[in-house]
Amino acid sequence: MQPIIYFLFILIFTIILLLIYIIIEKRKRENIEEALLQTMFSHDKINVKDELLTHNEQRFYRDLQKVFGEEYYIFSHVSLTSLLKIRPDQKDLYEKHANINKFYFDFVLVAKEQFKPVLVVELNDRTHGHNKRFQRDAYFSSMLASADIRHFSCESNFLTYDHYMEEIKKILHPSVI
Repeated sequence: MQPIIYFLFILIFTIILLLIYIIIEKRKRENIEEALLQTMFSHDKINVKDELLTHNEQRFYRDLQKVFGEEYYIFSHVSLTSLLKIRPDQKDLYEKHANINKFYFDFVLVAKEQFKPVLVVELNDRTHGHNKRFQRDAYFSSMLASADIRHFSCESNFLTYDHYMEEIKKILHPSVI
């Protein structure tokens, strides 16, 4: 009879500790969320950006619009989670890596008829040369390939981007050219 009492005592004690841990973790999360909301909604801590796109991005967007605007919608700064859907069996992984929301693609061309994303364009500035950024870009490229979305990456800092527009045409319409 003694071993059963010890077992029950240990079981009840473990359950109580687990409940205390869950309550503490929930309060920590609530405190973090509350601090974030206070920062977000304290109007004295925010300013409106002067421009949504950098000068290079603006020039690239204009070239994309000029060449592809009739056939495609062109969106800028599209978040990874807006473009790619996490499979239901991977939801726990997604929740563990919630910071995935901060990643975005520079431009996405979307077919006007079906409203389907067909091409992601990354305009690489000097930050893309860093090793971590290079690894991240390679990871995103493979992710897009598995989702059957074409990807084009090019260098920024040109006065015009006409030379890239021909390459993008070849990607979008390989049989025409």
